[in-house]
Amino acid sequence: MKKIIYCLVALVAVVLASCSNDDIEVAQTGGLTLTVNTQAAYDQFNTTDDVREMLRTNTNTLHVMTFVYDTKGNLVTSKEQDQNTFNTVQFDLGSVPNGEYTVLTIETVMVQNKTTKKQETPAWNFEGMDKLSTVKATQKSYEVYYPYTIGASTDKIVVNNLTKASVTPKAIGSLFQFYFENFDKSSYIDVGFACDDMIDYYLFDPSLERSARFHTDLTSKGYTNVRCSAAIDGKSNVHQTRYILENNISYDFCFTKTAADSKKGTWTYYKSLHGKMALEDGKVYYAGSNYVDANTPMSVYLGNQEGFKAWVQTLNGQTTSIVPEIFTTWKADVSKVQSFMKGYTMTVGESGKAIKQTDGSYGIQYKGNGKESSITYFFETATTSLYEADIIYTKNAVSDTDLKNYANTNFTPIADDEETKSYMYMSKDGKTIVVLQLLSDKNILGYVDMDYLNKNSVPKKDMPKYAMRMVTGKKR
Repeated sequence: MKKIIYCLVALVAVVLASCSNDDIEVAQTGGLTLTVNTQAAYDQFNTTDDVREMLRTNTNTLHVMTFVYDTKGNLVTSKEQDQNTFNTVQFDLGSVPNGEYTVLTIETVMVQNKTTKKQETPAWNFEGMDKLSTVKATQKSYEVYYPYTIGASTDKIVVNNLTKASVTPKAIGSLFQFYFENFDKSSYIDVGFACDDMIDYYLFDPSLERSARFHTDLTSKGYTNVRCSAAIDGKSNVHQTRYILENNISYDFCFTKTAADSKKGTWTYYKSLHGKMALEDGKVYYAGSNYVDANTPMSVYLGNQEGFKAWVQTLNGQTTSIVPEIFTTWKADVSKVQSFMKGYTMTVGESGKAIKQTDGSYGIQYKGNGKESSITYFFETATTSLYEADIIYTKNAVSDTDLKNYANTNFTPIADDEETKSYMYMSKDGKTIVVLQLLSDKNILGYVDMDYLNKNSVPKKDMPKYAMRMVTGKKR
């Protein structure tokens, strides 16, 4: 018996001797309490009051989610909460080990599913939460209404024992205020706004450049992806608000012509009004479409609120034209043009005489009196045969959209090239080719005599390109 006890004691001694303080790992466990400020994302879009009213009902809630990721991007813990106010949310995330973390917080409005009684968003699926590199919002519908905007923040937080931190989600994506004017004068059924492509999902990974977070749904290419639609129903003014979570868009203002088109979802748009725009997070954009008549493209606008107000004033005839009246009686003498322009300051030319250019033409130039920076006329000789007139604008003196609106309203579109931002038109009387060139440093609205092009044996199909080269000065 003594031998057995002795052996047990010896064994315990051996085990104890094999252990030391260096072999024992002690995890330093801290704690993390997170305060989420929920209102800022809605303040950015100026929708706080409207959303607050929605949250007063029990069927609508503000859903706030927080995810804590370690340095390898793995999910450590998470919390989420629904509430009916914009009050700050406090998450006790429990015993989080000391160290550095990335905290992702997402918020959006949710509604109660009538069948399951669960809170859900009709616009998004939030997926891939296990890793920071895969967490994403997938779009569920073409049209996303304003309550379902997304606020998000990613913050680096160091946990050291009991740690308290505060985060403020900011708006991602853009809010669009759409205004459709005077379509009660048309026979159309619906009005809308469509994009060439549509986002599939958005990644929240902060290590990605902003543009890399947006992933396009390639199956939507080649389709009219209507992002806002509304029935006219006899109304002279239709206002809609939509949310677009994209980096940039290629867009068209569109409409349905008949009840059959409306039922089938067949939309019509003017190719000449096609536009592109890069979008910024947290920005509100104003978009307008105004019906003119059945034979004239709509007047449209997309930009900031100040520009939208100016566009509306233009529709109401409250502002002077952005395009000055110029002399376009082709083949006229230099003296007649100078007499017409007597209210302007001539910067190139002499009395009754134009100055020879490097390409062999002759020109006179005037300083602009309005938004234009200069007006230039070109002649075949030093004294006669006017064949071209160009209006030059410094960039941003007049918006690209306003110039396109003017050209689309006053002339007939015949060709365009969105890549080079070149647009060609024909005058109503067929005597003039009109060229609009939107360059990086300036914009040019040019007028070219059709007879001059015919005299130079320019094939009809090549006339727009030839006129474009003339207007942009590449031959001079």
